[in-house]
Amino acid sequence: MGKVSISIYTFFKYSEHLGRKDFSESVLKDIRKGRNGYAGWKYKSWLKTSLDFINKRNTTNIKYPKIKNIDSECKKIINRELRKVKKFVNQDLFIYVFPINDDFIIRKMSGVSGMTINKDTIYLEIYPAKTWKKELANTTIHEITHLITGYHFNKPCLVGEALIHEGIAENFRESLLGGKEPFVEALSKEKAMKIFKEIKSLLNKRDTENIHNKIFFGTGKYPNWTGYSIGYYLVKRYLNKKFKSKNIDWNKLLREYPNQMLLEL
Repeated sequence: MGKVSISIYTFFKYSEHLGRKDFSESVLKDIRKGRNGYAGWKYKSWLKTSLDFINKRNTTNIKYPKIKNIDSECKKIINRELRKVKKFVNQDLFIYVFPINDDFIIRKMSGVSGMTINKDTIYLEIYPAKTWKKELANTTIHEITHLITGYHFNKPCLVGEALIHEGIAENFRESLLGGKEPFVEALSKEKAMKIFKEIKSLLNKRDTENIHNKIFFGTGKYPNWTGYSIGYYLVKRYLNKKFKSKNIDWNKLLREYPNQMLLEL
């Protein structure tokens, strides 16, 4: 990882504020403008909107549990996983860890969710469910892969690129940690490829929020997480074709342009 700087910020001390009007304002007071703006956002108002969204997803009546040393435990897990990918990372990273009390994340995602905010910033959201530590490791690798590939930050992403983008992240995570995530197993390979044929006309269209939500998050006729399943199986097919799934040159693959991969499938 060389001279790359890794900054990890945790905000579990504000878990008692979840669902209250003062959650966002309380966290905002703890975040100052830095090299990556306001926690990855250009303006403080944009950060507040993001925090409001986290708070809005307080969808359970469960009191957020107090876990001793959860801040240090999170940092320990994140740093452990980052060491596994250090040879692929050539940029400074900023990771923000927030409490979340979202029913779907707790039930379907083992209490952990993540998102890549921009080319150097990741948000992780955690509820300490039974297997949250294992899922934090999985999510950390998945999200860091998005930063390593990086190609989608410089221009509008196309639907086909978004599929490959997620597929690379999950196949890379699987190569390091094993197992399959729930969003991959949302569809069988056969079902995923059938839907892929149906959406081929969309591959070169801009991945707008409306289209993305229909393909990835089940707001249209396709099941939730469809895009993740399709992306996983597309990239798996590519790996089998190019590398026979052995001796994969991940350093090259992580930086390969997704449209080129689609052309070879």
